[in-house]
Amino acid sequence: MGRKGREIVGPIVDDVIDGLKVSYCNELMAFHYYWYTSLYMQGMGSLTIAGKFKESAMEELKHAGIIAERLNQLDAMAPSSPSEWANVSILGDADPSKYTTLRSAVEKALEIEGKAIEHYNELIKKVKDADYATYDILQDILVEEVKEEQDLEDILAKLELVEEEGREIIEQF
Repeated sequence: MGRKGREIVGPIVDDVIDGLKVSYCNELMAFHYYWYTSLYMQGMGSLTIAGKFKESAMEELKHAGIIAERLNQLDAMAPSSPSEWANVSILGDADPSKYTTLRSAVEKALEIEGKAIEHYNELIKKVKDADYATYDILQDILVEEVKEEQDLEDILAKLELVEEEGREIIEQF
């Protein structure tokens, strides 16, 4: 990014860069979570949901790319190593091997999306009047994250209905 671009962002440029690095790390951690889980998820309905998780993984990877481009424009580099992603990310323990049942995978994904949404919302408030380029990027990503959260909530609600119907059938015997 040229001097004028950094100058326009002003005194919060370092805070914006730090926030974008967190976003980048969150996105890569979420990508890994969705991708790994799509491969190893178990249980009834997991084949159907695995495809959804692969799509989500690619969406998270796209977000990471957009954020990395913005970091580059701000003359900053995205964190490069998986250990750094884990340290910078706010997602906490997102080890996908712990969430391979259908229910646990969806519940953990909901937790991840919730944290991402909170982070984007706070970062948007920070850049709103100072960095319109970052603001536009973050708004677009936030909209996609909110949609993803709703999709996951819908999946969880359907899963609960199926589980309830299964209990009713078993109780009949």
